[in-house]
Amino acid sequence: MDFELEEPTIDSNYDDYYDASEGEADPPEAAPPEDTPMSLLPPPVNEDYYTAGALISAVQEHAKEQGYAVVKRRSKTTKKGVQNAVYLRCDMGGKRAVFQQHIVA
Repeated sequence: MDFELEEPTIDSNYDDYYDASEGEADPPEAAPPEDTPMSLLPPPVNEDYYTAGALISAVQEHAKEQGYAVVKRRSKTTKKGVQNAVYLRCDMGGKRAVFQQHIVA
């Protein structure tokens, strides 16, 4: 009997294919001991920014200096169109893609 492999497909809806009864998809990594110094400097927290754009620019500049990048994940506005929340994330963050291989007999 011959088997033929189809090209793997990417499915962005990981939750549809994850079976909770099988355990966690990726076991959580052990947290470093509390006395371990952070390899990246935390962003400055005692600064005042008068616009969301100024804050985002400062965070992105700090991240660039540390070797990573931060992007807007999403933002929220009121019914009157006033932006009241901006969520940032690492540019490499997000849901993991699931690769599937289908075997055709």
